[in-house]
Amino acid sequence: MHASSARPPFSSPSSFIRRAAALLVCALALASAASAQDEGRYSLRLLAGATPLGVDTLDARFDGAATTTSGEVDYEAGLASGLAFGIRLSEHWEVDLEYLYRTSELSELTFPDGMRFTEGDFSSVTVSASLNYVFRAGQRWRPYVGAGLGWVQEVDIDFEDASGETSFETDDFGYQLQAGIRYEASDRWAASFEFRTFDAGEIELEAEDGPGTVTSDYTPLNVLVGVRYRF
Repeated sequence: MHASSARPPFSSPSSFIRRAAALLVCALALASAASAQDEGRYSLRLLAGATPLGVDTLDARFDGAATTTSGEVDYEAGLASGLAFGIRLSEHWEVDLEYLYRTSELSELTFPDGMRFTEGDFSSVTVSASLNYVFRAGQRWRPYVGAGLGWVQEVDIDFEDASGETSFETDDFGYQLQAGIRYEASDRWAASFEFRTFDAGEIELEAEDGPGTVTSDYTPLNVLVGVRYRF
């Protein structure tokens, strides 16, 4: 195996904060262009929650090996965090443009030939657009459902053992479905709780340093809480 010399940019918390801050600046710039009659039409939402991946099977080929080996991987409960810029189209319809980071730590990965990893992670940055329908106009508690498309700007899986770290990465597209409920605390502030599924299907990740591939399903579930501010 080849040890990766550097982790992907989004695996650094400071790098993620810089990207999120840049997105926030862009969203505020868009908001400043809104006219007075559009007040309350736009919103910013901070998101945080859990990303359970559970147990999965992946196929790996290390260092250009002639054959692929399948192993069972067990992930710990992961984390998700992000930022969404919302546009209210009507009392019921809204669009969200979102930037979401997900990461799940590797608990154990074992291959039939005895190769075993107990450290690593599976992480991604997704940029997506969703259309949501919000029920119960004018009420404090408002359920909603939505669907959207997303670009997994970078998805990365790392394996670590005594010899170092081996990393694989790619990008892909997927779709997401969500359902949740929002509490309208005031005209400006709201809190939300939602369930989300994202499906990029089966993806093939390529080794960052040297030959090799990993094939895995990427269908994370999310339980997210959010705080929204309208302007």
